[in-house]
Amino acid sequence: MQTCQPLDEPAAGREPGLPIMTSLEERMNILRRAQLCAVCLLFFFFNCAQATTSPVLETELQHLKFAFTGNTGRVRAAIEKLEWTGISDPDIFDVAAKRLEANYTSQSSGDVDLNAWLAKGIALSGNPKYQPLFDKILAMKTRKRKLRNYVALASQQLVINQRLNPIIAKDNHLATSQEELDKLRIRNMLESQEPELISAGTRRIYHQYVTEVELTDMVHDKLAAQYKSSTNPEHLDAIAYMCRTLAESGNSKYKPTLELIAKDNAAHKKVRKYAKKYADYLM
Repeated sequence: MQTCQPLDEPAAGREPGLPIMTSLEERMNILRRAQLCAVCLLFFFFNCAQATTSPVLETELQHLKFAFTGNTGRVRAAIEKLEWTGISDPDIFDVAAKRLEANYTSQSSGDVDLNAWLAKGIALSGNPKYQPLFDKILAMKTRKRKLRNYVALASQQLVINQRLNPIIAKDNHLATSQEELDKLRIRNMLESQEPELISAGTRRIYHQYVTEVELTDMVHDKLAAQYKSSTNPEHLDAIAYMCRTLAESGNSKYKPTLELIAKDNAAHKKVRKYAKKYADYLM
């Protein structure tokens, strides 16, 4: 965790504890340092809250400890394993950060590609301590912009994951098996109010647990509760996958809900279109 830098020493005759403010830029720098310290402190307390662990979590983390070693293919595989897990353990992501910091100035196409994937992986942590590394790369003067473009995206995702990871990681220590842990994370995503998480959780059910009635019931209930308020692209994407998942389940009990939505003028026209299309899949 980053530490706050001390403010300037007080001038003679000035009250102790009052910093010397010589310019607006200096004041803004102090404010930015204070904001970064506050975010790091919040993240520290989140990690402390995650400290309650279990054999299942320990086994999972142990398998991921060296996830960011190796070539680009291994790094991409690590990202696939870490996405939507809510894992923020520095023991995993520090490896990626050290590799990126040691090699980000390389302009070879292979290294630029590897570094871009390392940056994407680091962003999954949601840990603000990696932001200064991203800032250093973004300030780099070079004709090749590919790495800076990818780091700019990673920097944005890092901030988003500060918000999303605690939601996914809630009560993960209670799981007694890897399958139970995976399902718990999916339930956490579906119970959230974040369209990105709802969509990701629904996709996981579609690809892995489409015959699990407990989970498809959650998709049904979320769809019934939110279909009228879905208007932006993220919401519409989530709704589309909800309708598709219910159809793929083959469970006819969901057909009346899809038919109701298809006829409800209060719903967005795309929502009605999705509902009608997938209602026809069910008998």
